Amino acid sequence: MQNMLSHGMRKVGALFAEERGQDLLEYAFVVSLIAFGSVAVMSSVAAKVSTIFGLVGSILTTNT
Repeated sequence: MQNMLSHGMRKVGALFAEERGQDLLEYAFVVSLIAFGSVAVMSSVAAKVSTIFGLVGSILTTNT
C-alpha cells in the first residue's frame, strides 16, 4: 500500500514538473482529492468490517 502511494505521489510530482498548461494541474488536483477521499472511506469501511468479523467470531465462539 505504501509503495503504491509513493508511486502515485511520484506520478503527481511528474505531472507538476511538466508545463503543459492549467488543465493538467487541475486534473492532478482532482486525482489527489479522489485518492485522499478513497483512503478516508476505505479506513472507515475497514474498521466496520473488522467489527463485523469480531462480532461473528464471538457469536460462533459462544454457540459452539
